[in-house]
Amino acid sequence: MNSEKPFLLYHAAFLDNKNPCKMMCLITFANDTLLILLSLKRLGLFMDASFDCYLAPFYHYLILMIFGMQKSLYVLVICTFMSHKNDEMY
Repeated sequence: MNSEKPFLLYHAAFLDNKNPCKMMCLITFANDTLLILLSLKRLGLFMDASFDCYLAPFYHYLILMIFGMQKSLYVLVICTFMSHKNDEMY
């Protein structure tokens, strides 16, 4: 984790293999304290993805949430924004 941007887990920009003139972007936000919870043996996960819901250059987002049994609610752990929907982004 970057201490100046503590929630920025990963970011990348690279060329599209099918169209080398296009730049693809990927950015992932996460809370490092909550990432530890992903190692639990009994875990309720929720994953969701949506398209066409953010401003350019992002086209797609993906979230991963964990069910918190103490409070009976889902907690956002990872949020990823992608500029394209293709194999390279996944």
